[in-house]
Amino acid sequence: MKSVYARHWMNAVEIRAAIDPVSAKYQWHMCECVCRLRISEIFDIIVDFPDSTHALNDLKVSTSSTYCLCELITPWIGMLISDWIQV
Repeated sequence: MKSVYARHWMNAVEIRAAIDPVSAKYQWHMCECVCRLRISEIFDIIVDFPDSTHALNDLKVSTSSTYCLCELITPWIGMLISDWIQV
């Protein structure tokens, strides 16, 4: 039985062609949200290192599929530069 929202599509191939772009955008958005969540928890992840390997894997996967890596690296670079200037 076809969905009410897919009445004008005739077969599964047309439905899949319509859903795939939305699915890709949804997956990218979810990876971005997970990445930002893990970045906000980075101190706790570092402190709880042996127990936080799953969180590190989440961060690794989400940064590889989105552009959030610069959000993770930029604050660290800023801290390093400010430490170097103080020395």
